[in-house]
Amino acid sequence: MAKSDEIRVLLLRTGQTEWDQAGRLCGATDVPLSGPGKQAAAEQAAGVAGSELSTVFCAPDEASMATAEEVAKATGAKVKAVEGLAELNLGLWEGLLETELEDKCPRLYRQWIEDPASVQVPEGEGLEEARDRIVEHLTKALARSKNGAVGVVLRPVAHALVGCEFAGTPSKNVWSMMKSGPTVQWRTIPRISLRQPRTKARTGT
Repeated sequence: MAKSDEIRVLLLRTGQTEWDQAGRLCGATDVPLSGPGKQAAAEQAAGVAGSELSTVFCAPDEASMATAEEVAKATGAKVKAVEGLAELNLGLWEGLLETELEDKCPRLYRQWIEDPASVQVPEGEGLEEARDRIVEHLTKALARSKNGAVGVVLRPVAHALVGCEFAGTPSKNVWSMMKSGPTVQWRTIPRISLRQPRTKARTGT
């Protein structure tokens, strides 16, 4: 059977990890879901039960895999881990309490809150670098998918960056996307767009 001209994508965000709940900067560190995070994953899965996904793509970290497995059980899908879908790497900041970062680097912390795309985290990734990586690997995964719908589970910043990509908005809007964007959403993507060069949104307006 030939592939359809469009692919349906269910984009889901993982719940809180134990570090998130403690107020620590998690980044790409492999940390399990907290109790509320597990509950959120179960509720998301219940909400999409019967969607008949063929595959749920996710990063190989524990929080992403646990969320994807809940969704897979509810939809009859298989889980496929993709390393390139990993969360933003926060380098030397990972594991720090946000209050510690604010105390140690008040000016940089304020910049991180106000214009995160302009910050290069020590030994970590910039937002644009992470966005390019995640979108590239997501595009490749979707291009290989057959007919039907697929799920994509992403950690919070990665999820918001993909939300910015879908909306065509700058990466500096990542925090507002995390706050106001849906944690679960359906998107219909033309397959032809998966073969075209990306038009990158700028960090500015």
